[in-house]
Amino acid sequence: MRTPLALWALAAMLASGAAARAATISVQTAAPVIDVEELLEVDLLVTGLGDGGAPSLASYRLALTFDGSLLAGVTVTFGSALDVLGSGSLRGVGIDPGSVTLTEESLDPAQDLDALQPDAFLLATIVLEGTAAGDSDLSVVVSSFLDTAGDPIPVEVMGSTVRVVPEPATAVLLGLGLAAIGGRRR
Repeated sequence: MRTPLALWALAAMLASGAAARAATISVQTAAPVIDVEELLEVDLLVTGLGDGGAPSLASYRLALTFDGSLLAGVTVTFGSALDVLGSGSLRGVGIDPGSVTLTEESLDPAQDLDALQPDAFLLATIVLEGTAAGDSDLSVVVSSFLDTAGDPIPVEVMGSTVRVVPEPATAVLLGLGLAAIGGRRR
């Protein structure tokens, strides 16, 4: 009797280890440095889902967070991986100081998401604008990340950093102004 019980325990451990495999959300920027008033595209990429099988992402709610005194949210463009059949998805966006919140829920049947959704894809592209000089972390706070059965998918986040610098024209004008003041004193 001990052998079958031990086998069941081992099977349960292996099954729970396989289910605990985490997906990864990566924050990727087009440039690590931008000027004040310059726009920055930030891609949210997901990897580590099932390729042609479960787990597939059926819905999520997350927020890109940043220093709201240095950056401001402008626009969001969603990816298409939660709409594999062209049925659409329910989407929501909230742009607040310091964060852009995204929600999306697929309208496709679970079996089609599992069969057709790739294991890696673009969740969304968020455009931010530099508003003041400084360094800002870009991170993701995940509220929900659910598979086709409505079960949570474990998620790891790989953030990024962006530096906002004064516009070159402003720095040149400031330098010229200081030089003019220095020249008048002589």
